[in-house]
Amino acid sequence: MNALSALSAADTALGFARRCEEIFPVCWDRQRRAEESPPPTPITPPEFSTECLLVSTRLYSTKSLHDNIRYYNENNTSTMSHNQLKNRVRADYPFQLEYRTRWNDNDMYQHMNNSVYNFLFDSVVNAYLIQECGLKPATSSQYGLVVHSHGDFFGSIAFPAVADLALRVKKLGKSSVTYEIGLFERGEEKVKAVGELVHVFVDRETGRPALNGMEERLKTGLTKIYIPLSPNTPLLCTSSSLGPLVCDTFDLRPRKLPLTMGSTIHHEEKVGVAGKIDSDEEARMQQVESIDEKSPIDTVPPSALPAKVFEAPEFIRNMTAEERVEVEARLKRKLDIRLMPMIVLMYIMNYLDRNNIAAAKLAGIETDLNLSDTEFQTSVSILFVGYLLMQVPSNLFLNKIGKPAIYLPSCMVVWGLISAATAACQNYGGLIACRFMLGFVEAAYFPGCLYYLSCWYTRKELGFRTAVFYSGALISGAFSGLIAAGIKSGMDGAHGLRAWRWLFIIEGAITVGIAAAAFFILPNFPNTTTWLTDEERRLAVWRLEEDIGQEDWVDSKKQSFKEGLKLAFSDVKTYVLMVLLFGIVASGTVTNFFPYVSVPVPISAFHLGWGDREDTNEKIAPW
Repeated sequence: MNALSALSAADTALGFARRCEEIFPVCWDRQRRAEESPPPTPITPPEFSTECLLVSTRLYSTKSLHDNIRYYNENNTSTMSHNQLKNRVRADYPFQLEYRTRWNDNDMYQHMNNSVYNFLFDSVVNAYLIQECGLKPATSSQYGLVVHSHGDFFGSIAFPAVADLALRVKKLGKSSVTYEIGLFERGEEKVKAVGELVHVFVDRETGRPALNGMEERLKTGLTKIYIPLSPNTPLLCTSSSLGPLVCDTFDLRPRKLPLTMGSTIHHEEKVGVAGKIDSDEEARMQQVESIDEKSPIDTVPPSALPAKVFEAPEFIRNMTAEERVEVEARLKRKLDIRLMPMIVLMYIMNYLDRNNIAAAKLAGIETDLNLSDTEFQTSVSILFVGYLLMQVPSNLFLNKIGKPAIYLPSCMVVWGLISAATAACQNYGGLIACRFMLGFVEAAYFPGCLYYLSCWYTRKELGFRTAVFYSGALISGAFSGLIAAGIKSGMDGAHGLRAWRWLFIIEGAITVGIAAAAFFILPNFPNTTTWLTDEERRLAVWRLEEDIGQEDWVDSKKQSFKEGLKLAFSDVKTYVLMVLLFGIVASGTVTNFFPYVSVPVPISAFHLGWGDREDTNEKIAPW
């Protein structure tokens, strides 16, 4: 009878523990809501009091074993035993925060209530995130959700004692972080309590973990206090049908397991670590730390963390989120004013010099050089042979020398001279040679400029700047028609030269003049330029490193032609872009060759009945 009574009492106690686990979240939710929105009248004792107080005490004492086992399996490292936590000292924690206890921290037993410990654990974690990781709880794009908290208590502390809250990170994942907090009383070395808190960082807009995990600024700050458990720590594990696996990292003496309520006694045996121990807590954490049901975010083991962490300059770390947005906005305006007008102007001339042969046809180049239709069309097309041959080698060379402010304007000077030299052509062979060389040199600008922009702007900013850059091609279509119409009507025969010769000379001279100005206006890369202040330069460099997650400058030893080809041809976006560009170039033939179609020819072939000037002016309309 006594045995049956004992088992009945044990089952009753187990049922109470399960009831505690059910109502624990409700109690804490009440307290959280009460703290966030205090009611007009004091909360009556029955609303929290005994039930919730017993729940908090019961949960901390019964869940410790399960939590330790779960974290052993997740880390694949030794789990901290209760005795080890009890031996914690201040030196084990890299970050510490002072807390002066308050009179109302004490409960009826004249020591600090358990609920205050959780408040302190949460406070020291958020204090570190705000001070060292740049977190702005009300505005940051990511914030931490608490998916697990736990505490081990070894002694009491009471008002008016001063507490030292000590913090370390024991596990750092892709979007989750596990903190360990030690609470010490000022003047005493023994730890009073050790808490554990798990954050999963989620996007403010979606409430879900980001695909790329927590922001680099957060991870950089947390890495400073990351002290992982050693995988080489001695480990003894025991299990029995009484309960789950128990691991002790230092105490290698055999010991008996505590009796689990409602179970019968069996013998104890030593075993190795095997299998994954499931729990409701683990399931909740797994659910939160996933993008969707099929793609959980894996945590990153210590060995997978990058060997080199690129840390933001101190003045950037000290900025608030609002200050950084404002400073970056000023920097981008400065970059836009300095870079974009010159880049667009250079592209206008790049496009104009290659397509002015269409206007030259209307001005008589075909007749003066005695060209057949096939020869003229070959003269137009040969430019793209040189253009195709030089694009890739040019960008490789630019990447090698790292001087875009010299290389791009230099190429512009050369193609301007070649364009002007086309005016001296006396036959088909000379025209072919000039057009081929023009394409060969002009090829440097378009891909080089796209690469150049990527060295100043982040991926998010590049879309708009690239669109502005492309507008130069459209603007050139309108300007080329205006310039050609003016030269043809006013300069044909001046100084004994036909209008088409003046067209090449004038446009080539304009190109050389703009290139000369570009030498003084365009800067090189952010990390080598001198026209920014020191802080602006360091911010320009850091935000690009932050955007791509690593250093990516021209002196990188990991860059190679072979690696670049491999990356390009293995990316499906390369082929999508090829199809898009094919369509763009094909549509460009309308503007490039429209004058040929509109020239008065026999009625059977698009005879529109316009004169040369009308044909040239009509070309402006689409732009």
